[in-house]
Amino acid sequence: MRITPDYIKRLKENEIFVFGSNQSGRHGKGAAKTALGWGAVWGQAEGLQGRTYGIPTKNSSITRTLDLDEIKPYVNRFICSVKENTEVFSFCDEFEIILVKSLKGERIFNI
Repeated sequence: MRITPDYIKRLKENEIFVFGSNQSGRHGKGAAKTALGWGAVWGQAEGLQGRTYGIPTKNSSITRTLDLDEIKPYVNRFICSVKENTEVFSFCDEFEIILVKSLKGERIFNI
């Protein structure tokens, strides 16, 4: 199982940085702030942005972690995006993607 290090300094040519966002797309801290360096767009909460892909895990006011039922539609759209964009998501050929619930560090989906 492949898990990212605590801090990613660079991406390989064929890699996309998948990060937890908030529903308002304010990428001000943590992985979301790091994602700005690879093309994440301020104000865009979800989807492919440069060499990143945002999945909202916090509400728009950043006061609450979303419930799994609230995150699931975003994950489902991510999976569809991976399937539709195999040239962009070439690392997903083995489909070993692990999404981590950011605050608690709990594995929430193992695809």
